[in-house]
Amino acid sequence: MMAFSRPLSYLKVSAKGLALLTCYLEDRPIYFLDEWAADQDPKFKEVFYYSLSPELKSRGKTVIAISHDDRYYGVADRVLTLESGCLSGMRAILLSLPKRFNTCAGF
Repeated sequence: MMAFSRPLSYLKVSAKGLALLTCYLEDRPIYFLDEWAADQDPKFKEVFYYSLSPELKSRGKTVIAISHDDRYYGVADRVLTLESGCLSGMRAILLSLPKRFNTCAGF
């Protein structure tokens, strides 16, 4: 039987923080973060989007952050949206794909 001294949600947030710290310390070239900030403290979200993300960019890192939080879209160099299985803003990439991979209507 496992016993936790803190709520499970705290452990989840801590695991996400530890994963980001690990990537940061390993000096990875690409950071792919799927809803990473969703469970974070509001103050740390601001640190992530307004300090950490730009700092990574200045070091030549690529940050791909998937988020539903449109308050931070202005920080991004590029915002892509997924609608009906197609990414908006991806027209040039989709047109370059062979037809068998290009399943988005209208392309």
